[in-house]
Amino acid sequence: MSLLHRKRYSRPLASTDLALVTLGYALAYYLRFGEWQHLFSPDFVAFWGILLLLWITSALLTGLYERAPSSDPFRRLSLWFRCFVLFAVTTYAFNGLIKVYYSRILITLMLAATANLQILWHWFFPAVLRRSGFHPYRGAKAVLLGPGLAEDFERINRKTLQLFPQILGYFGPESDEHSRHLNRLGGADEWPALLPDLLRSETISDIYCSASLPKGNELEVLSRLASEHLVNLHLVPDTRMVPLARIEMDYLGHLPIWSLRPFALETESAQRVKRAVDLVLSMGVLVLVLSWLVPLMALLIRLDSAGPVFFVQWRSGKDNRPFRCYKFRSMRLNEEADTLQARADDSRITRMGRFLRNTSMDELPQFWNVLKGDMSVVGPRPHMLSHTLSYSQVIERFMARHRVKPGITGLSQAMGYRGETRAKQDMKNRVRLDLLYIQNWSLGLDLKIIGMTAATLLRSLKNGPEPSAGAPNAG
Repeated sequence: MSLLHRKRYSRPLASTDLALVTLGYALAYYLRFGEWQHLFSPDFVAFWGILLLLWITSALLTGLYERAPSSDPFRRLSLWFRCFVLFAVTTYAFNGLIKVYYSRILITLMLAATANLQILWHWFFPAVLRRSGFHPYRGAKAVLLGPGLAEDFERINRKTLQLFPQILGYFGPESDEHSRHLNRLGGADEWPALLPDLLRSETISDIYCSASLPKGNELEVLSRLASEHLVNLHLVPDTRMVPLARIEMDYLGHLPIWSLRPFALETESAQRVKRAVDLVLSMGVLVLVLSWLVPLMALLIRLDSAGPVFFVQWRSGKDNRPFRCYKFRSMRLNEEADTLQARADDSRITRMGRFLRNTSMDELPQFWNVLKGDMSVVGPRPHMLSHTLSYSQVIERFMARHRVKPGITGLSQAMGYRGETRAKQDMKNRVRLDLLYIQNWSLGLDLKIIGMTAATLLRSLKNGPEPSAGAPNAG
């Protein structure tokens, strides 16, 4: 688990939402029963506590508080909707499971009241205040220092509902086409001479400075100016230097840290959901399928060739940690198993092994790896240690795919990149799809990939193996 503390905005947002759930519950109780007297009875107080617990659990699972309140309001609304649906489903489900039955009308009224209160508080009221011209910073102004900030603030001003001080102007390049609505105060290198007089003549509350702008002791000078004139100084990371992810602020103790915002699959909430699905699917396959398939495969494999039933090999896992990967043995015993990749016409493959590989049934024992936590059902395929070393030296961002658990199947396999990798471009395509999966993960995407993989396996059983590895639809 990361040592970085939860963002400063998470706790206030969660506290506000819990207060609105409480208010919604109280309003629903009064609308349902027309009195307040029994609201504080043990049963109803216990149910209130359960509602708060269910809301926090739903918020953690959906990542509701992983986005700042100043971010895109439509993205936050989408996250809130997913959280609220999960909260509603779990509330009704809990009410159906417990012995103390609570009125479904009360629950429905509570959900309706809570939804309306949260939408009013987080989206409607801020939008009304913004359109009405209300401004808590009336009379205060802000100055931007550095290239690119004008464009960023123009975009924020269009998207967010949060209120900011009026932008007095910016110090930056004259050719910035996105700053045409803002007053240019000077060049990016002219602020040391012009800013002191500006601070004395104008009521400036905030300075936003690109972190890449100050040179030498200029940051110390800027900090002293801000302190002398009671101005808030904000350093803004240059996102052009980090094109792959947005930057967010975390805290390590009292120390502020700029961090790359994790991709979708790297968040704790996503990993908890994914692990829960992995446990359900792996236990289901182990009990319902492998419990009878392993003895049958053991008999057929041993009759076909001498050697063990399982092939166990060290593979590269999450954070490049090696783990023992299990497969049904599909080859004769040989000394090149850990270095030489299998080919379509490989003489080492047994008759039974060819069937297993063509149908991908040799991978089924990896559900044991999933249950142990070494792998996930869906994720980038794990490679031999020697291949990880060689590919990492020639394929750009190859190691980035090891930031998550490897999978039995993945987006690249669902799109047809399976089996032998004959050309460097084939591996580049796999890495591109693996990173696309990590960046855009969702539970729905996992289910889609599982469905596509199942359809491919059924076609293989019916029509035989599909075309081999060089092109999409590799077998």
